[in-house]
Amino acid sequence: MGRISTRSYRRSLRGIHLSRLCRGRLRGCFFRFRSCRSGNIGGVFLIRSYVSRTKGVNHHFRLRNDFFWCQNMDRKPPAVGNHPFRGRFLGCACGAQVLAAPARYPRFLRLSRPTETHRQRRKLTIPALRIRDLLQPYCRDVPLDICGKIQLYMNLLSLWGKKIALTSVTSEEDVVRFHFGESIFALSLESFDHGRLADVGSGAGFPGLAIKLLCPNLSVTLLEPNKKKCVFLNEVIRTLQLTDVDISSIGFEDSQIRPNELRFVASRALGRIGDLLSWSHNTLSRDGRVIFWLGAEDAEETARIPGWHWIQRSIPGTVKRKITAGTLQMKT
Repeated sequence: MGRISTRSYRRSLRGIHLSRLCRGRLRGCFFRFRSCRSGNIGGVFLIRSYVSRTKGVNHHFRLRNDFFWCQNMDRKPPAVGNHPFRGRFLGCACGAQVLAAPARYPRFLRLSRPTETHRQRRKLTIPALRIRDLLQPYCRDVPLDICGKIQLYMNLLSLWGKKIALTSVTSEEDVVRFHFGESIFALSLESFDHGRLADVGSGAGFPGLAIKLLCPNLSVTLLEPNKKKCVFLNEVIRTLQLTDVDISSIGFEDSQIRPNELRFVASRALGRIGDLLSWSHNTLSRDGRVIFWLGAEDAEETARIPGWHWIQRSIPGTVKRKITAGTLQMKT
């Protein structure tokens, strides 16, 4: 580590191993290194850079690309206390603020957050009336105010889906059919007018939050081990102003749900039917019911599980998908 002396400019290096510099790329600039404890590397390596810093810093030396072409160094270092590289090597980057780069700079060097205009472009455009028409095969006469909340829900799915794997469905109408429509199709088997529902493996909130939109008196517990998805679920609950909804970032085996506390246990894509039925046997009330969204083969295998009375219905618009509901034949 050492100090650089070139013409009238004297700057210091700190935290950069010399093996990371390719002398052949410095284009005729010669440096003299000597041991130094502190200094400012920003004036040398971030000459005319796109990382914001205060006025008065000497940046007439070289273009940044002269040093970073074919160099194994970070193109987007955080700026901390006017020392753009120091946070990377000294652990000072926590809480640092990197200001936005002007729009004329290359996109990969723009560190600004998306503007409101960008957020508006990501919003879905499907109207509430179209949502109600798409939901007609699954649930008749969905109120328009509920369709408006579904719009907000879909906007959150589109926005958060850029960072978190929430759903593989990309079409707006397919999201309405596959997620919301199939979820509320459970109302054809049960009224959900009271009691508590546990949505096991909730994911993006289906079917639990979709059913909650149409059944406001229902208490819902969302069991989702993925903490990132739990943050998304909290945002949905806050945006839609839903009440009596709990989120647990644990698996159903580790949940603190007491025996006979639940009236409904629902799951769309968990896959562990045997373990879930064993857990439901203890947590369901005497008139409780489990509800699964399954393919045709899985539905047939589930219907052969003893100790349960099963009812199946084909989901509209699908060939092999079925909704399967089961109640205990005897609960002591």
